Amino acid sequence: MLVVSLVLSAQFVLGADAPVIPSVSTYETLLERSPHPSSPFAPLDAIGTGTFKASDSLIEGPWRQARESIAAKREAGFFDDLHGLRGPFWGDASLLSRSYLWLTADGALSRAELATVFHPRYLPEQTAPPEEHRPLAEYSLTWPSTLADYYRHTGDRDYTEAMASAVLHALFAYFEGFRAASGLLQGIGPTGEFTAWPEGLRQGFDYENAAAGENSVLNAFYFHALDTAATLADEIGLTSIAYRQNAQALRIAFTERLLDAETGLFFDAPDSTAHSVAGNGLALCFGLVEPENVPKVIDLIREHGTDCAPEFAPYVVEACFKAGDPRLGYDMIGFLNGAATDGGPIYLIAEYVAGLRPREAGWTRAAFAPRFPKGLEWAKMSVPLQGGRATVRYEHGLAAMLTLPPGLRVEVDAREGESVMLKNAVSHTKGKLSEEQWALLESEGWPARVGDNAAVWVSVSEQMLRYIQGREVLYQARCASSASGVGALMNSLQTPPGWHSVVRKIGDDAPWGQVFRSRQPTREVWQPGEDTSEDLVLTRILLLTGEEPGKNKGGDVDSYARNIYIHGTNDEARIGTPSSHGCIRLTNDDIIDAYQNIPKDTRVLITEF
Repeated sequence: MLVVSLVLSAQFVLGADAPVIPSVSTYETLLERSPHPSSPFAPLDAIGTGTFKASDSLIEGPWRQARESIAAKREAGFFDDLHGLRGPFWGDASLLSRSYLWLTADGALSRAELATVFHPRYLPEQTAPPEEHRPLAEYSLTWPSTLADYYRHTGDRDYTEAMASAVLHALFAYFEGFRAASGLLQGIGPTGEFTAWPEGLRQGFDYENAAAGENSVLNAFYFHALDTAATLADEIGLTSIAYRQNAQALRIAFTERLLDAETGLFFDAPDSTAHSVAGNGLALCFGLVEPENVPKVIDLIREHGTDCAPEFAPYVVEACFKAGDPRLGYDMIGFLNGAATDGGPIYLIAEYVAGLRPREAGWTRAAFAPRFPKGLEWAKMSVPLQGGRATVRYEHGLAAMLTLPPGLRVEVDAREGESVMLKNAVSHTKGKLSEEQWALLESEGWPARVGDNAAVWVSVSEQMLRYIQGREVLYQARCASSASGVGALMNSLQTPPGWHSVVRKIGDDAPWGQVFRSRQPTREVWQPGEDTSEDLVLTRILLLTGEEPGKNKGGDVDSYARNIYIHGTNDEARIGTPSSHGCIRLTNDDIIDAYQNIPKDTRVLITEF
């Protein structure tokens, strides 16, 4: 359990005369007690990593590029993201950790960002920044949302409560030092101006008039920080009154000072005549736009797209989904590119296209509101959760299906005329082997044959395929072995026992339901609901070869000669019961996951127990 001294009150007082900054010793204590990862960040090529495939390359491409970019950053230890200068617009790092949670379910990057970026000039790795950059190196207004995302994905209440108690007061007290009489924040910097606002953030924004005054971008983030802090405080049992009251006061001041009554849009600043995509898109995303003006902001975004700083673009896209125009948001995801937005497509696709998000902390309850565009033929997303895995599959003309670990409650929001199916599957859970299971594997020589590597165990009695490393179950899926039982003789139609290995993998990038004959793809693609009595080999093939002469290798007991596979099937309804003709069947979703994550030459043990 994490324990952090509550050196700061959870509330702050309006009208503070000067920024309140915790002492170096206080911050270093907090840093020492924050659970920084002692081992490398979770790799993105391991079993369980989030994946997304779709018939539309314009939506699949951004996910793939974002994943590749995050993987490269992970290999570098996220050093630049954790140790670079940050500030009020810490959007790029915040979105990066948000997407990393979707890809890995690992909160390590979020914890590292929350602890190290909170006040970088205190870090031993970084000397104090130049005075003109000081505003960018101090508190970020996206810090509360990063903590909230971490809490909802991980359910780590102890860490969340400790960090919120120790940081939120100082963060808001700091910004109080820049609050104008109107209640809005004004220019932040050593001379009261945005002297350190990088050139890239000025794109499409009236920087000249907004730099020193009360501008829409800064105050949209300020409102978001207050609003998020209030909601998070309520969730973890801290006092939220001050945050809630100040968010409401800011909402009123934002409208009074910045709304153009003639157009229904927000000015970039009180002295500006410009209505930027950044200022209006952020206001819409964070809930500052009144309902009657939402269509006007959407029209502005439709006309100008993501004509704003890259750090702000994902929020503009998110605003379209929140405002009820998912098609516009979908079309704009493909325009997110560049280092500052490399994480954006991951969370946007997961939360707003596939429509999945944690409704309560730690995924104790989920919300599912799929918004796939009507012209999309098919899509599939599979992402890790705490203790399991979620899969969203969409096919045009059929229901969107969500598969979740058992016991996870779901709130569904389907569009009129569309149907949604929910399914719980033990396939999507992780865990550890029991002492009894491990003893049985030891009796089969598992430690000697597998060592520290990962290997597959197919339990015929349980009808379960598990991918195991040590005693950790990395992945498991219900399967179907032979209806004729266990045996190795040629033409017996039985499932062979003993040690095997994956000698070949067949089906790279084949469509879901691809029909294979004699290990070759055909022109046929099976669709759910098609009536056929034939035992089809579908989607992917893991071809097995026996490793034990006389038992499953050589002569009339050779598994390779018998064409023993792990494969997808058209008989998914009987997965979990012995029903195959000798092979190991998986659902077509599960064979895709298994194929992606189980390498060639992996050992496979098939047992009767």
